[in-house]
Amino acid sequence: MVGWLIVKRFRCWCLIILALPFSGCGTSHPLATAGGIVTVDGKPFSGGRVVFAPVAAAGKNKADVGPPAVGDIAADGRFVLSTFTEDDGAVVGQHFVTVYAEGSGDEEPSQGNPAANAPKKSRGNWPKFDFIRLADRNYEIKADEDNQFQIQLTTQELQQFAELKD
Repeated sequence: MVGWLIVKRFRCWCLIILALPFSGCGTSHPLATAGGIVTVDGKPFSGGRVVFAPVAAAGKNKADVGPPAVGDIAADGRFVLSTFTEDDGAVVGQHFVTVYAEGSGDEEPSQGNPAANAPKKSRGNWPKFDFIRLADRNYEIKADEDNQFQIQLTTQELQQFAELKD
């Protein structure tokens, strides 16, 4: 009796292991490579993080838009977006963008809070702000294209967000 139970469990585990590659663990949201540069008054913005969050199209369920893409901003202002793996791009479609300043997150790093993963360093000569959500600008990630964006900010915009922070 015990031997039969062991064989039955072994068969069950074998079926589960064999079925894993066909279980659809991949993404149902197509990705396209994307990156760009962030500037403030025409000069590269150094440090921080850019988050591209998909926007639900009219009539679509907001819960099915796909995950956001994140890109660390290098010293030259450039970033490359990553969603599931490094530099894999962003979900195809419209996005709104948020720019996080370096050191804006005080929490432990987490996948759900991109700002918490920002490195803690000096923010340079820019007005001190935590983040800027560019809700008035949409950026479209197009399939089968290398999407490159120029995110142009001004010192005045940074100052407005710095004042909201205080």
